[in-house]
Amino acid sequence: MTFNLLKDPNARVSALRAGSVDMIYSVPTQNVDDLSKRKGLRVVQSPETRTIFLALDQGSDELVGSSVKGKNPFRDLRVRQALQFAIDREAIKTKIMRGFSLPNTLVVGPGINGYDAALNKPGKPDYAAAKKLLTDAGYPDGFEVAMECPNNRYVNDEQICVAVVGMLAQIGVKVKLTAMPMSLYGAKISPPGYGAASIAFVGWAPTTYDAHNTIFSLFMPRKADIRQGLFNFHNNNFPELERLGLTMGGETDLAKRNALIREGLVYIRDNVLALPLHQQVVLWATKDNVKLVQRADNYFPLRSVRVE
Repeated sequence: MTFNLLKDPNARVSALRAGSVDMIYSVPTQNVDDLSKRKGLRVVQSPETRTIFLALDQGSDELVGSSVKGKNPFRDLRVRQALQFAIDREAIKTKIMRGFSLPNTLVVGPGINGYDAALNKPGKPDYAAAKKLLTDAGYPDGFEVAMECPNNRYVNDEQICVAVVGMLAQIGVKVKLTAMPMSLYGAKISPPGYGAASIAFVGWAPTTYDAHNTIFSLFMPRKADIRQGLFNFHNNNFPELERLGLTMGGETDLAKRNALIREGLVYIRDNVLALPLHQQVVLWATKDNVKLVQRADNYFPLRSVRVE
């Protein structure tokens, strides 16, 4: 068996079309329709366990790149709710992801313990309600803020960021976007660097397939000695969520633990501690003679592949 490293997505697709490879790992959304229609080829797909979301800086006293000085607008629930109302997840799905995403307002998705479709309520954008919330919060003309985004890590990441900038502009929140390769972006938002912009575009897949991993790693205060909050990008501090996270982490009764997880996920959603966007869809393409098992975490175990 031979592995070819083809970093260019177009080169991967061309190689499969030409028959020089039997399978490609990660198919650009714009090529799915064409590959699906080609004789002898098939596209394999499933929702990914990774949630794509916008992390909001609620830990700093003043936002990076903001026109608001001396205070942090993101500490006001009404401002966070306004951002929530401004984002059109369905438009991102249809126009950017070409249908290959699952809009979500929870920080975990299908396949993760704690996810409940009944709690996932994306809703439609409501710019009038968003503007009223901003006015009530003291920002009738909106404000300026900085956002950072990778341009080669997640599916259509930069395009999504550009779309979000346009959506937030509709309510007067003027976003200065900086997009960069993941090699630079990862160093800025990950330990020990941190220091991400006020809005950061990130993705997270719980390695334990359990929502506690997301809460513990991303939303609890940083405590390096127990590896808590290691990816709490802005060092946000949510005491009630920390209490829930510590309690569920030590609870051995499954029903009680799942009830605590549910409470934590609802707390994050209702208080808009982050802005979840969607789950990507894992997209692979193969020749018809390749049989495989596709994992929802987008890992590719060779032992699950058979060429007939």
